[in-house]
Amino acid sequence: MKIQILSKTDSSVKFLVEGIKPQFANELRRIMMGEIPTMAIEWVDYVKNGSVLNDEILANRMGHVPLKFDKRAYNMTKDCKCEGKGCSLCQVKLILKKKGPAMVYSGEMLRNWNSRP
Repeated sequence: MKIQILSKTDSSVKFLVEGIKPQFANELRRIMMGEIPTMAIEWVDYVKNGSVLNDEILANRMGHVPLKFDKRAYNMTKDCKCEGKGCSLCQVKLILKKKGPAMVYSGEMLRNWNSRP
């Protein structure tokens, strides 16, 4: 196996791996993806859903929306002092107000300014 680093920045590393089977390369990819801290939508509270999709389908789709965040500004839930109860150090609240028919984009979700940062 030969690994050559092609480029490296603060947020990414591009490398070339030679001499391994595709299955092993896929395992490396899965392990690396699993180690990246992520923030995702976990709970959705609807005031009014006038769309043709039911609440569960919308919540599932929102859970797949990639959210950018500064990992230094938040604690992972399992590591937070609130012991998983939820606080402004380990979670953020987003608000979405949209009337349709229209497309909804992740940039339209507004952060509740009572939560930090």
